[in-house]
Amino acid sequence: YRHFKPLIEQGRIFIGQPPLYRLQLGKEIRWVYSDKERDASIKELKAEAKTKSAERKSKAAAKKAKGEAADAVEAESMSTDEGTDDGKGGREPAIARYKGLGEMNAEQLWDTTLNPATRTLRKVTLEDAEQADFVFDELMGNEVEGRKKWIMANAKFAELDL
Repeated sequence: YRHFKPLIEQGRIFIGQPPLYRLQLGKEIRWVYSDKERDASIKELKAEAKTKSAERKSKAAAKKAKGEAADAVEAESMSTDEGTDDGKGGREPAIARYKGLGEMNAEQLWDTTLNPATRTLRKVTLEDAEQADFVFDELMGNEVEGRKKWIMANAKFAELDL
């Protein structure tokens, strides 16, 4: 950040933003970038799955009524849903949390962060650069006492996956 200040001021620096979560229910996969977006997408996926399930059951019942019992049983059992049963007769999407780019395989990385047609870019602002500069100085500088104070003050905000 320190070396690109003129480019940042001109608004010419962008960072590819990787997703935080991969949601999958059935064959549908969604990449989401925040906890709020995750919660909304889960609700949407569950509602869509409920609608599709009702449509499948309706078609199976119609086939069964026409005497196509074998096809109806097959149609009902063709569910290849990824996810888990939520205990209420519905399905929960499978959720994968990504903490960094190293957790994605090459295809996922291309689809979400590198492909110009599908990636999400975030413009780096001067405020971002100033904050990054502060964090680098505070956490990677030579002053141990300042780093210790910062860590102690911000430890309560840490979200640890143990």
